[in-house]
Amino acid sequence: MSFIVDLTMVLQLLHLASGSQELSRRAIKLAVKLYHDSPMSGEVHTKVQEYDWQLTTFKREDDDILDKIIELIKLYSIDAGEFSGLQEQIRDACTGPDEPWGEV
Repeated sequence: MSFIVDLTMVLQLLHLASGSQELSRRAIKLAVKLYHDSPMSGEVHTKVQEYDWQLTTFKREDDDILDKIIELIKLYSIDAGEFSGLQEQIRDACTGPDEPWGEV
């Protein structure tokens, strides 16, 4: 669950921040780092853990889990205004020479 929500948030951040520019590896790595270091990332993981603890092994149904994923994505949906300063950073990372994947 955390992976799906994390990936969705990073992709949303990249979409909002990149405009119509082609994404570079540097921009993707920056977006992942910015999301990982944000309070939002920790909150998402805490909510997923709380939800997981509430479920019993018999109650784990795909529909319930999907509903929870959708709820978290809506709750933490990124607004363009929230990341206006980050847009510049990511756009700058899209320009210039690219870099190897390496470590994030």
